[in-house]
Order: sequence, then C-alpha cells, then structure tokens
Amino acid sequence: MNRPTIAALPLLLALAGCGDEPKPQTQQTPAEPPPADEREREVRKARALDAVGYDGAGVERQLRKTIATQDAQQKRLEEATKAAENP
Repeated sequence: MNRPTIAALPLLLALAGCGDEPKPQTQQTPAEPPPADEREREVRKARALDAVGYDGAGVERQLRKTIATQDAQQKRLEEATKAAENP
C-alpha cells in the first residue's frame, strides 16, 4: 500500500463508526409464561438427558425448582402491580 492510503485508513474507519444515535430503550412488560402443560412437557424432556450421560432426574428437579421460583416471583410482581394501580 502507498502512504496516502495508509494515512486515510484510520480516517475512513472513524467515519464508518459514526452513525445514527442509538434508539432509546422502551420499558418492557413482563412476558407471559407459557401454559403449564407446555412447561410440563419441556420439563419431562429433561429425563432424556440420562441417555447422554447427564443426571436427568437431577436436571428435572432443578427445572421444577426454577419454575416454581419464577411462578412465585411472577405472582409477587402481579400483586405489586395491582397494588400500585389501586392506591
């Protein structure tokens, strides 16, 4: 490469990095959990991990514990939202 090309390269890279301002993030509403029967099917699939050498029953127990925690957190969030809406 010749010298002017090498000198212009950092300038071109700097200009390429300039662009539109980032969009402001919108407030997200909590996502609805999937139906219980769909979650149950997914949890049962964890038992198949036994076939590839993992502790499927242990993974299933951990999944059930995580789902229960998420359900409790969702319930508390809904109660807090209702309480904030109805002062």
